[in-house]
Amino acid sequence: MSDAEHRVTVNVGGIRHETYKATLKKIPATRLSRLTEALANYDPILNEYYFDRHPGVFGQVRVGFAFLYHPARARN
Repeated sequence: MSDAEHRVTVNVGGIRHETYKATLKKIPATRLSRLTEALANYDPILNEYYFDRHPGVFGQVRVGFAFLYHPARARN
């Protein structure tokens, strides 16, 4: 698999965030860990998942993921 095949684009309220599928799967039982192309919020033309949520909130979710898996970096 190429690097592009491991990446996923999540569009939250019009702001695009790119990350790796493996990163999202690290916290099971979350909506982000279960992203598949069969979901209604997947756009095959843009190759991204769209969530109609406030984009600033997703920044806090990203910080939470970083803190859980890289606590030293998340505090800086």
